Parts: sequence; structure tokens; C-alpha cells
Amino acid sequence: MRRMKVLIVAGAILMTGCATVDLARVKLVVEPVSQICGISDREIPVHIAVRNDSRGKLKIEVDSESPPYVLNGFSYKILDDGGTTDWRHGPGSHPPVQLLTLSIGPGDSTELVASLYDLTSEDYGKSFKIQFTDVADHIFFSSSFKACKESHIVVQGNLAKLAL
Repeated sequence: MRRMKVLIVAGAILMTGCATVDLARVKLVVEPVSQICGISDREIPVHIAVRNDSRGKLKIEVDSESPPYVLNGFSYKILDDGGTTDWRHGPGSHPPVQLLTLSIGPGDSTELVASLYDLTSEDYGKSFKIQFTDVADHIFFSSSFKACKESHIVVQGNLAKLAL
């Protein structure tokens, strides 16, 4: 009888440890981008809050060891709001020598950063989404976001003021 209880407990531990990630229970919300359009379009950092409410561990390749974790450039894409066009999201260099894997356990959350590069003024009004792939090849999509905050210049006499 005691041996049966031990086997049941061991089986439960194994099943919990091997739980898969439920895609519908992982939430990615992009924080509003605070960078003003046109000031520095070379690189726009995009902060993403990730919450894992599934029973499995979410494992993501990153390029930094502390939060906010920088997503590895080969593990994400920036798409247009329709989810189709792969946007300029990185310099296209080789991955770091040492790949780091971030584990986000059940019930945990963290912050990630991805970058959008080389915007033009035609891109300011567009909406984007981030798609990333975890180490198990699951695909996740973020909420929609604008890459920068549009500014409005108000001219009063000879003075120009930036209104946000």
C-alpha cells in the first residue's frame, strides 16, 4: 500500500514536470512605446509583459541575463497589424556565442524587450505585432502596438512647442 502511494506521488511529480505550455494561457502585452516619432528611428525598444498561466514552463532564447530580457533576434519577428509582413527588427548579425534560455514557470511573469529598426515617417501611423517562437517551436503573438508616439508641433508666434 505504501509503495502504491509512493508511485502515485512520483507519477504526479513527473506529470507536473512534463506539462506542456498551453498557448492560449500565455499572454503577451506590449507596453505603450514612449519614444517620440522622428527623434531616433534607428532603434525602437518594445517592452513586452509576458504572463505564463499554463501548467508548463515557457522557455525562450534571450540575449541578456537580467530583466528586462532582450529577445534573441532569431527568435522573433515584427509583423504588421494583419500579421503578415516581417518588419525590420534587427541588424541581422549572428547569434551570441552563448545562447541563453529563459524559463518562465507556471504562474510567473517577466518583461522582455524586442527592437524595431529603421522606421520611416510612413511607418508612424502603422500598427505592429511581435511574433516569437519558444524553444519548443510554439508561436506566440503580442498585442498590437504603435512603434512610436506621434508628436504635434504647435507654432505660437516665433516659438515652436512640442505637444504630446
